[in-house]
Amino acid sequence: HEVGHAMVAYKQKNAEPVQKITIVPHTEGSLGYTLLMPEEDKTNLRTRDELMAKIAVSMGGRAAEEVVMNTMTNGASQDIQEATSIARNMVAMYGMSDAVGMVALGSVRNQYLDGGYGLDCAQDTAAIMDREVKRILDECYKDAVQVIRDNREDMDKVVAYLLEKETIT
Repeated sequence: HEVGHAMVAYKQKNAEPVQKITIVPHTEGSLGYTLLMPEEDKTNLRTRDELMAKIAVSMGGRAAEEVVMNTMTNGASQDIQEATSIARNMVAMYGMSDAVGMVALGSVRNQYLDGGYGLDCAQDTAAIMDREVKRILDECYKDAVQVIRDNREDMDKVVAYLLEKETIT
């Protein structure tokens, strides 16, 4: 799973560089993590391509499960939430969707109450936005699966090394 994230990040032109991969269990319940860090001079501004790469990297763990084990686990739930949040923001807040256009229809409700996410649009528009978020997620997942398939041999070598050392920096 973690090597899937790392492999997709390594092969994506617009992804942040991999700093660390570990399979040492974490106190929050995760069985490991992959740490990506932006370049030192990088601002918080992200291009559409960078956000798409970030989604693909988030999908890399699930893609590796599918390609390598021919199954899926619930270990990707947080990754899916993160990817969905990025895609939703691209569509509803950043104006990065041709289907919806350059409008800001999403808003974060009071973060101190429920922190919910709201849409300021008609139900028809919300349905279009849902389809566009799904399209973005599907495209990025397809890209992640292809990276894993194309680099399976290298990935297996990294997995073997990681199983021996537990952490790669």
